[in-house]
Amino acid sequence: MTDDGKLDGEGPKGLLKKILPRGLSGKLLVLTIFVIMLTEVFVFVPSVANFRLTWLADHFVTGEATSLVLEKITGEDVPENIQKELLSLTQTEMMVVRRDGASQILASNELPYNVHRHIMLEAPGRLQAVRSIADAMDTLMFGGDRTIRVYGPMKQRNGTLELLMNEKPLRDAMLMYAGNVLLISLAISIFYWSCGFYDITGVSHPAHATHVPRHAGVFQRS
Repeated sequence: MTDDGKLDGEGPKGLLKKILPRGLSGKLLVLTIFVIMLTEVFVFVPSVANFRLTWLADHFVTGEATSLVLEKITGEDVPENIQKELLSLTQTEMMVVRRDGASQILASNELPYNVHRHIMLEAPGRLQAVRSIADAMDTLMFGGDRTIRVYGPMKQRNGTLELLMNEKPLRDAMLMYAGNVLLISLAISIFYWSCGFYDITGVSHPAHATHVPRHAGVFQRS
């Protein structure tokens, strides 16, 4: 600390130089971190968005199979305990089938629901890919206590299936997946940095280097 209250080493610049790593290995570390961060933007974000769509598609398939069973039960109401078990199995709050202009509620926990997001499962495309990335980031940052409506055409029969779901199970699964991907990326970056650091230190300090005295071979006379 100098008399005028400034830090030694040219103020903030000197402090910055002390914080930043020095030498070739330090520069390699900074470059590795930068490359990993850049890779996360172009790989990690689309990967999380794809995981979200896959999770929704899997639950939609399970919901369609469950709805098929519920529709087969005709002539009598489905017991409430069976409805709750099926809804719990598919992690949904309400299951609706729309066909020929008519709607049929197959199972439901409570009514009414305040739906925050509407998600249509459709064929992938460029616009859908960009939208899925934005929706995935929205789920990660703001999701958790919202109700979402997932709907789309059924594959096994005609009609449209609608599932009302709590967003929390989806967000929890996305957070776990994102954490695993980040840990793997961190492990890979540390591994590559360690390999690069070993190579650099090996070149800078060869293991078999020997020191030859400047006056080797000169003998003193007795």
